[in-house]
Amino acid sequence: MRKFLGILLVMLFTLVMCGTALAGELDNFIELDKDEWTVGKAYTGNFTLDAEEGEDYNDPLAWALVGAPGGWSVVEATGVLTGTPGTEDPITFTVNVTDSTGTAKTGTKSITITINPEPEITTGASLPDGYVGVSYSVTFAVTGGTAPFKWTVDSGELPEGLALDLDSGVLSGTPNDEIGEYEFSIKVTDHAKAESASEPFTLNIKEKPEGKGSSGCDTGFGFLALALLGSIPLVLRRK
Repeated sequence: MRKFLGILLVMLFTLVMCGTALAGELDNFIELDKDEWTVGKAYTGNFTLDAEEGEDYNDPLAWALVGAPGGWSVVEATGVLTGTPGTEDPITFTVNVTDSTGTAKTGTKSITITINPEPEITTGASLPDGYVGVSYSVTFAVTGGTAPFKWTVDSGELPEGLALDLDSGVLSGTPNDEIGEYEFSIKVTDHAKAESASEPFTLNIKEKPEGKGSSGCDTGFGFLALALLGSIPLVLRRK
């Protein structure tokens, strides 16, 4: 009888200790799908619980924020986080989650969302000259914003033979016979849908200078180099 009572007490102690250990077991499994955003743009993110096999929990989950700035909130039943950053200061707060088990497994995690300034195109308005029949390439640069970015031609027309890559912001190609000055505007849009003001650009397409190859190399320089190399044996023989 005493042996049976001893086993029963050990079992009860184990259950109590295991139940106590469940508190906070979910800390490392809390995830937020967006930890970077752009100032002044409405934010919508989603908390999830990515528990590994064996770290099971029971729905429904209950989500709550602690220490979040005014205007930021989470939907208790779904974990959807919303808010609009008013400054470029990082947003830091704590999120709590509790499942519906009898022991109420819980999780707590400190969250920081990086807030970026609005995107701005920093490439100069006057682009390098292009030449008919010569390969051309220039990359538009951006600061601020939240990657990935999308690039578009906002107004005007590009020289025939050139195209803008919408993902990389590279303007490239080979201009055809249409020489002249081209004016157009480029716009960049970041992941937070924060559009920069359109920036105007000017690109001059000129006739290919005599001796300029299709890759932009001066063929006259190449002939000069060959001539110099050809004279080396003569110098050696004279010595």
